Amino acid sequence: MNIIAETSRISIKMLEESDLELIHKWWNDGRVTKHMGFPNGMKVTKEKLHHRFKEQIEEKNKILNTRIYIIYSKEMKKPIGELQYGEADMDKKKCRLGIKIGELDAQGKGNGKEALICFIQYLFNKLKMQLIEIDSFPENERAYNLYMRIGFKEVEILKKFWTDETNKIHDLVMMELKKGDWKFSEVKIKY
Repeated sequence: MNIIAETSRISIKMLEESDLELIHKWWNDGRVTKHMGFPNGMKVTKEKLHHRFKEQIEEKNKILNTRIYIIYSKEMKKPIGELQYGEADMDKKKCRLGIKIGELDAQGKGNGKEALICFIQYLFNKLKMQLIEIDSFPENERAYNLYMRIGFKEVEILKKFWTDETNKIHDLVMMELKKGDWKFSEVKIKY
């Protein structure tokens, strides 16, 4: 495993080609993606995933505009989700962050919180980010509350931002976390 950071419970590892099968499963499972506005899954093919992540799999030692990582549970002994940074601007030292716990039996057990804290510390300490952005639908209370507890602050609410395939309209809450405001040290991290 090509691990970038870990705690006593989870490891965050670089994406491998063999992980695309799990990404495919998670992205097409409406139970996993409904909180992102895809109640019937994202309907993505394995071919599109391979094309989308080809550079990330081949360019392991390069900071890219976007990169996805796999969350591995040491307790469950399996991959349980993904983390992603995107819209990386190395001049402004900022990026956007995303997280998804794809294994339903791993949700609601603190795995997402621990992985998110670990990854934020990695982004601030190793990639030298100064600002991390994240977003959430207001009705996704679990994610919204987690982001607020960790220290993200609301900066904008985009009204009627997304209409999903069931014609439900969603607002989007934009949030950010500045490195100078990061005070979370609950999780012991190894790089």
